[in-house]
Amino acid sequence: MTLTTEEGSRNLLQHGVIEWSVLGSFLAFRKPGGPDPRRRIIKIYLDSAPMLMEAIKTAISTADGTLLSKSAHSLKA
Repeated sequence: MTLTTEEGSRNLLQHGVIEWSVLGSFLAFRKPGGPDPRRRIIKIYLDSAPMLMEAIKTAISTADGTLLSKSAHSLKA
């Protein structure tokens, strides 16, 4: 199952996964009348998560510790 960015954002919000206090610091970069930069950050994360999960699966199946560490860290961030 693949989630759209909007569905993924709703899912994250429902589960309290987003640390809004951390994302709030990005509001300092918002231009007057401009879009909320937090939405872009969340979209980038949701767009990259499936690729990172595949990389984690590959790393596990090939016993590639470096790829596993890098992919898991990127997904966590």
